[in-house]
Amino acid sequence: AEREGNRKYMDWAGRPVDELMKVFSERYPDMPQEYVEIRALTFSQVDPEAYRDWVEGVLDGYFEGYDGKSILESIKCPTLVLQAENGMISLDEVIWARSLNDEINVKQMGGMDHWLGIQDGRETAILSEIINFLYSF
Repeated sequence: AEREGNRKYMDWAGRPVDELMKVFSERYPDMPQEYVEIRALTFSQVDPEAYRDWVEGVLDGYFEGYDGKSILESIKCPTLVLQAENGMISLDEVIWARSLNDEINVKQMGGMDHWLGIQDGRETAILSEIINFLYSF
């Protein structure tokens, strides 16, 4: 499934903005027009080759030897995790991480995808969460 997703990204990359506007308007009918426009503009400027290694499986072993459990357990300071509604970190992963280390603070960012508002002008909401976290000490 992940490889198919990357193939889709590779297909979108570098296409004209007007084509991508149509694609994203259909794909994200409930999102604001600004989101669709920024996403279309972003993908139009990406070289499709940027996705080739993911599509062809070159990066399949990238995380081999990576021990997330020991890394999470070794964190000794408060850490902020911003969890997007449709992002890379699932709720199960957040629960698992919190069970390993109570220094992990999670803020769920409803209505935001992997880009956490950067593509649709909501970066101030992200910055606000980061600033609130920093000022909590």
